[in-house]
This record gives sequence, structure tokens and C-alpha cells, in this order.
Amino acid sequence: MKQFLQKYGEFLVKILKKLMELLVNKNVRFTAQELYDCVSQTEYREKLTIGCRQLVEMEYTMQQCNASVYMEARNRGWCDDMLYDRPKC
Repeated sequence: MKQFLQKYGEFLVKILKKLMELLVNKNVRFTAQELYDCVSQTEYREKLTIGCRQLVEMEYTMQQCNASVYMEARNRGWCDDMLYDRPKC
């Protein structure tokens, strides 16, 4: 589970870095009006809603994974080595 979470996290970081690189290299800028115009369109609003829902679901899943890994780590006595932001076991 730990390896999966690490690889998944690395994958997400790569995607975010690539997206930021693309935006910076193309010097992408949005005005407030352009952003409003974009989210005012039904198609984009629906896509944003779906994307937001997926992010919320992913956050919940990651919290569940974190809790599961924490419990397993605690049971194996790995707490102090693995999870620094949790209380000591």
C-alpha cells in the first residue's frame, strides 16, 4: 500500500509540474472576465462540477487509505518511522 501511495503521489506531482510548465511557457493569463465567461458556459461548468466531484472523492479515498495505512503501521510498530504528522503510538 505504501508503494502504491508513493507512486500515485509521484504521478500526481509529475502531472501538476507538467501542467504548470505548460502554463508558464505559454505565458497563459486569464482575466476575471475570461474566467467568468468560461465558467458561465454550461459545458465547462458541467466539466468543472464533475472534476470537482472527482477531486472530493479522491480526497476521501486518500483519507481512507491514510487511515488504513496508519492502522497497519501502528499494528506493526512502524508509526514513529513512517508517519511524522500523527501522534505517537
